[in-house]
Amino acid sequence: MVTFLIVGCGGGAGAGIDGGMSDSHDGSTGGDDGGEPAADAAVGGEDGGGRAEDGGGRAEDGGSTDGGSGRGEPDDVAVNTSGTRIKMRVGTTPDGAKAFLGWYDTMRGDDCTFLVASDGQRRCLPGTSVFVGSFFADNGCTQPLAYVSLSGCSSAPAAKYASRFDTSCTTGGSVIRLYPVTGMHTGTAYLGSPGNCIVTNPGSFTLYAIGAEIPATAFQPVTESLE
Repeated sequence: MVTFLIVGCGGGAGAGIDGGMSDSHDGSTGGDDGGEPAADAAVGGEDGGGRAEDGGGRAEDGGSTDGGSGRGEPDDVAVNTSGTRIKMRVGTTPDGAKAFLGWYDTMRGDDCTFLVASDGQRRCLPGTSVFVGSFFADNGCTQPLAYVSLSGCSSAPAAKYASRFDTSCTTGGSVIRLYPVTGMHTGTAYLGSPGNCIVTNPGSFTLYAIGAEIPATAFQPVTESLE
């Protein structure tokens, strides 16, 4: 509630509040007589404050129905709500504080983030630490492998998905393609392209065999809007 106080000189304040019943001459009179308009002004100011308070009450009433904006509009939109398939992950501290931690796809059993999939639609896609590119399982460089760098790691991380970032032919933006990881690749690795494919040493990279690309429609889409 914001209360505005308008202060005049002498009886000017009383005149403003009493609707002009006391003129500025009376308000400027000194002595005991001069004090009376000031007292009246004080009383009038109190009444005026009551009206302001009433006005504030109306604003407060408005706040109870529209989120406190006083404009008939909500201040924010309820977000981070679980659906039937995509659920919120919520963290709770010992003292009862709660925090939104992310999303979980109950159908696929994955943590997920809303990113643009290969079909250009924003979907809840699982995160990955294994990426597709550079390495191949065959001497024609047609069977891609996934890889991860293990510098400083004692063992290879478990991987369910491998991802590849491409450029959308429609929008020019980045899209994500996902592949299932089928196991570790321990055979010969190749590098290059179908016309120039050579044996390579993966060095510190751990390689994974992958299956066919998972259709984008396997992941839950989200509809975007401006609120």
